[in-house]
Amino acid sequence: MTTQTQQNEEDQGVSIEDVYNLLMFDIEPDLTTNHIDILQRELELLPEKERAERLEHYANAWDEFAIAFDKVNAARAGQITELEKKVKGILNTQEQQELADIDTAISKE
Repeated sequence: MTTQTQQNEEDQGVSIEDVYNLLMFDIEPDLTTNHIDILQRELELLPEKERAERLEHYANAWDEFAIAFDKVNAARAGQITELEKKVKGILNTQEQQELADIDTAISKE
């Protein structure tokens, strides 16, 4: 089942899978989503020593991805905070106008 957040991201053209692939492609293209299904079969065909080396490399790539993803999330959090300030600024301005309108109405009575 698709959540509203997933639907909104898909509507905007940037899904979490897109973010994952963009980041992971620069780190280790073998771990992008279009290659993961093939990777399992490839690993099964490798000699045990080479498979162990590649798995260790992939584990390190995942750690590098996690750091990069945290940076992306931190940047997005900062962007959300800036948007929150703008929205709250608009809301505060609206509330102030409503209070001023009430004061004006009371003054006229």
